[in-house]
Amino acid sequence: EFLIKGNKIGAEGFGLVATALCGRQIEELYFQVCAINDIIPTLMHCKFPELRYVRFYGNQIGDKGAEFIADKFLQSCPKLERLGLGNCDISDRGAKSIAKELASNTTLKRLWLHDSNISDEGVASFAK
Repeated sequence: EFLIKGNKIGAEGFGLVATALCGRQIEELYFQVCAINDIIPTLMHCKFPELRYVRFYGNQIGDKGAEFIADKFLQSCPKLERLGLGNCDISDRGAKSIAKELASNTTLKRLWLHDSNISDEGVASFAK
Protein backbone atom coordinates (compact mmCIF):
# COMPACT_ATOMS: atom_id res chain seq x y z
CA GLU A 1 0.00 0.00 0.00
CA PHE A 2 1.22 3.50 -0.84
CA LEU A 3 -0.54 6.67 0.31
CA ILE A 4 0.09 10.34 -0.41
CA LYS A 5 -2.64 12.66 0.79
CA GLY A 6 -2.80 16.44 0.88
CA ASN A 7 0.70 16.98 -0.47
CA LYS A 8 0.95 19.32 -3.45
CA ILE A 9 3.22 17.06 -5.49
CA GLY A 10 1.54 17.93 -8.80
CA ALA A 11 1.90 16.00 -12.04
CA GLU A 12 5.71 16.07 -11.88
CA GLY A 13 5.86 14.60 -8.37
CA PHE A 14 3.22 12.06 -9.29
CA GLY A 15 5.36 11.05 -12.25
CA LEU A 16 8.41 10.50 -10.08
CA VAL A 17 6.56 8.46 -7.46
CA ALA A 18 4.48 6.38 -9.86
CA THR A 19 7.49 5.62 -12.05
CA ALA A 20 9.43 4.42 -9.00
CA LEU A 21 6.53 2.12 -8.06
CA CYS A 22 5.82 0.94 -11.60
CA GLY A 23 5.85 -2.85 -11.97
CA ARG A 24 6.11 -3.47 -8.22
CA GLN A 25 3.76 -5.71 -6.29
CA ILE A 26 1.67 -2.79 -5.00
CA GLU A 27 -1.99 -3.61 -4.29
CA GLU A 28 -3.21 -0.17 -3.21
CA LEU A 29 -2.26 3.32 -4.42
CA TYR A 30 -3.75 6.48 -2.97
CA PHE A 31 -2.99 9.91 -4.44
CA GLN A 32 -5.55 12.11 -2.70
CA VAL A 33 -5.69 15.90 -3.04
CA CYS A 34 -2.18 16.16 -4.47
CA ALA A 35 -2.69 18.87 -7.14
CA ILE A 36 -2.28 16.30 -9.92
CA ASN A 37 -3.81 17.48 -13.18
CA ASP A 38 -2.24 15.08 -15.68
CA ILE A 39 -1.77 11.36 -15.11
CA ILE A 40 -1.35 10.32 -18.74
CA PRO A 41 2.39 10.80 -19.40
CA THR A 42 3.30 8.68 -16.38
CA LEU A 43 0.65 5.96 -16.49
CA MET A 44 1.05 5.47 -20.24
CA HIS A 45 4.31 3.65 -19.49
CA CYS A 46 3.46 1.99 -16.17
CA LYS A 47 1.90 -1.34 -15.39
CA PHE A 48 0.67 -2.40 -11.98
CA PRO A 49 -0.16 -6.10 -12.35
CA GLU A 50 -1.18 -6.59 -8.70
CA LEU A 51 -3.04 -3.30 -8.18
CA ARG A 52 -6.49 -3.81 -6.65
CA TYR A 53 -7.37 -0.31 -5.48
CA VAL A 54 -6.41 3.11 -6.78
CA ARG A 55 -7.75 6.43 -5.58
CA PHE A 56 -7.18 9.78 -7.27
CA TYR A 57 -9.73 11.66 -5.14
CA GLY A 58 -9.46 15.44 -5.30
CA ASN A 59 -7.08 15.67 -8.25
CA GLN A 60 -8.22 17.50 -11.36
CA ILE A 61 -7.55 14.78 -13.92
CA GLY A 62 -10.73 15.74 -15.83
CA ASP A 63 -12.34 13.98 -18.75
CA LYS A 64 -9.03 13.46 -20.52
CA GLY A 65 -7.71 11.53 -17.50
CA ALA A 66 -10.95 9.55 -17.19
CA GLU A 67 -10.81 8.62 -20.86
CA PHE A 68 -7.21 7.46 -20.47
CA ILE A 69 -8.14 5.37 -17.43
CA ALA A 70 -10.97 3.76 -19.41
CA ASP A 71 -9.02 3.22 -22.63
CA LYS A 72 -5.58 2.23 -21.32
CA PHE A 73 -5.05 2.15 -17.56
CA LEU A 74 -7.71 -0.42 -16.69
CA GLN A 75 -6.11 -2.88 -19.12
CA SER A 76 -2.71 -2.43 -17.46
CA CYS A 77 -4.22 -3.31 -14.06
CA PRO A 78 -5.93 -6.66 -14.64
CA LYS A 79 -6.81 -7.16 -10.95
CA LEU A 80 -8.21 -3.69 -10.24
CA GLU A 81 -11.37 -3.98 -8.13
CA ARG A 82 -11.88 -0.44 -6.76
CA LEU A 83 -11.37 2.88 -8.52
CA GLY A 84 -11.81 6.18 -6.70
CA LEU A 85 -12.31 9.18 -8.97
CA GLY A 86 -14.42 11.43 -6.76
CA ASN A 87 -13.91 15.19 -7.05
CA CYS A 88 -11.68 14.79 -10.12
CA ASP A 89 -13.45 17.28 -12.43
CA ILE A 90 -15.01 14.51 -14.52
CA SER A 91 -18.09 15.33 -16.57
CA ASP A 92 -20.41 13.35 -18.85
CA ARG A 93 -17.69 12.79 -21.46
CA GLY A 94 -15.38 11.04 -18.97
CA ALA A 95 -18.24 9.13 -17.38
CA LYS A 96 -19.35 7.79 -20.76
CA SER A 97 -15.83 6.52 -21.50
CA ILE A 98 -15.66 4.73 -18.17
CA ALA A 99 -19.15 3.29 -18.60
CA LYS A 100 -18.25 1.94 -22.04
CA GLU A 101 -15.18 0.14 -20.65
CA LEU A 102 -17.16 -1.32 -17.76
CA ALA A 103 -19.32 -3.20 -20.25
CA SER A 104 -16.38 -5.56 -20.86
CA ASN A 105 -14.46 -5.21 -17.57
CA THR A 106 -15.10 -8.11 -15.20
CA THR A 107 -12.82 -7.21 -12.28
CA LEU A 108 -13.89 -3.71 -11.25
CA LYS A 109 -16.40 -4.00 -8.41
CA ARG A 110 -16.54 -0.44 -7.02
CA LEU A 111 -16.31 2.92 -8.73
CA TRP A 112 -16.51 6.25 -6.93
CA LEU A 113 -17.41 9.34 -8.98
CA HIS A 114 -18.89 11.52 -6.23
CA ASP A 115 -18.52 15.31 -6.32
CA SER A 116 -18.21 15.21 -10.11
CA ASN A 117 -19.82 17.23 -12.90
CA ILE A 118 -21.87 14.33 -14.21
CA SER A 119 -25.44 15.01 -15.32
CA ASP A 120 -28.34 12.59 -15.76
CA GLU A 121 -27.05 11.87 -19.27
CA GLY A 122 -23.67 10.73 -17.95
CA VAL A 123 -25.27 8.65 -15.20
CA ALA A 124 -27.57 7.00 -17.76
CA SER A 125 -24.55 5.74 -19.70
CA PHE A 126 -23.84 3.31 -16.85
CA ALA A 127 -27.26 1.72 -17.29
CA LYS A 128 -26.61 0.71 -20.88
